[in-house]
This record gives sequence, structure tokens and C-alpha cells, in this order.
Amino acid sequence: MAVLLTLFIPGLGHLYVRAYYRAIPWFVLVVAVTAWIATVVPAPETVSVASLVEMSQAIPIEAQVVSTSMTLVAALDVYLIVQMEEGSVGEDATRCPSCGKDIEEFEDLDFCPWCTERLE
Repeated sequence: MAVLLTLFIPGLGHLYVRAYYRAIPWFVLVVAVTAWIATVVPAPETVSVASLVEMSQAIPIEAQVVSTSMTLVAALDVYLIVQMEEGSVGEDATRCPSCGKDIEEFEDLDFCPWCTERLE
């Protein structure tokens, strides 16, 4: 799900997996690339489907490559974040039966600190 959100808007998937400090640079990069594209492509005089198609065809190939590669790298980044979170907990670790997160370091608690589910 996070990768799909990132393919829609780079940084959105990072927010979904709560990687806030990684989401901020991706949003800034999206704004910077969009501003760069806006300076390269002339704005249409009227807003119509034909003018939007004409404007999208006027985007240089360099801008398309930068935008697409930025989106793909952001998707790869969020995919690796999710894989690290899933793989960071070993097989022998104690997990919460409700949310599945690692609770080994919180064994003295009678609830999960992540989802507040009572532990037995």
C-alpha cells in the first residue's frame, strides 16, 4: 500500500509507514521538480482538455525522466523501509499477538506499548 501511495505522490507512502523525516525531503523534491517543470513549460491561456494535452506534450524529455525517476526512487525507498521493518524482528523475538510488533524490550509491561492491547 505504501509503495502505491508513493507512486501517486512521492512522500505519501513514507507518511503511511510513519517515516516522517524521510517524507519531508520527498515532498520538497516534488515541489522543486514541479516548479522547475512549470518554468520550462508555458502555461496555457485557457483551461481545456486540448490545452492540457498540448501542455503535457510540451514537457521536455529531461523533465519527464527526472520526474519519473524521482517517483521510482521514492517508491524503492519506501519499499526498503517496509522490508527493514518487517525483517528487523527476528524469528525468536517476542511479538504482540494483536499488532505483531516487537515487545521483547517491554516484557515488564502487561500491555503492548504500540497498540495498548493487554498481554497475558
